[in-house]
Amino acid sequence: MTEQEGKWNLRDINIPGIIGGVLIFTLPFMGAWWQVRFGTSAFALDLSPFAVATSQYGTPIASPVLSVVSLAFMILILYFAALLVAGAMLRANPRYRTLSDWLVRWSARKPVYLIIFFVLSLVVTSLAMDYTLAQSGIAIDLPILIGEATGTISVSGLAVRIPATMILTTAFWYAVGVAIVAALAEPYQFRRPRDEPGKDE
Repeated sequence: MTEQEGKWNLRDINIPGIIGGVLIFTLPFMGAWWQVRFGTSAFALDLSPFAVATSQYGTPIASPVLSVVSLAFMILILYFAALLVAGAMLRANPRYRTLSDWLVRWSARKPVYLIIFFVLSLVVTSLAMDYTLAQSGIAIDLPILIGEATGTISVSGLAVRIPATMILTTAFWYAVGVAIVAALAEPYQFRRPRDEPGKDE
């Protein structure tokens, strides 16, 4: 190994990788990405890949299985965030360039995949809720992902109206922005061939 091969050049750091990796660390702590409300407090669902909170008439409903799955997603995304930051930093040294390329390639697009998986899960959840309500005798045409609707249920011969709302929160759009920044780390990683000497060295 030559002296040049082991020299660190901070100008070669993958900047989108650093920024994206640091921002990914914040994702599990931004709150719910999707919220569902039926009535004033009849049923509430706050959902993100890292937490699931449900309540019925103000009483929380716990699900140990969902809690374990959410914790697994949190650990995975923090792991990929660490890999992205490490890969972005190691790019500054030609000696570790191969490892840096692999780390960035392996981790940069994971937040995008998480967003896609989450949205597909929401579509399935919306359809499942629509089917369950129909089977329960509640006439309502729920929106997909976002929107408002009003359902009716017959109670003692009276038709009771139940408003329903679904929204994607600010935390979701923040996650989309973070995913875009992280994804930019991959093309930035290869903006200069690894065997081309740095013009600024």
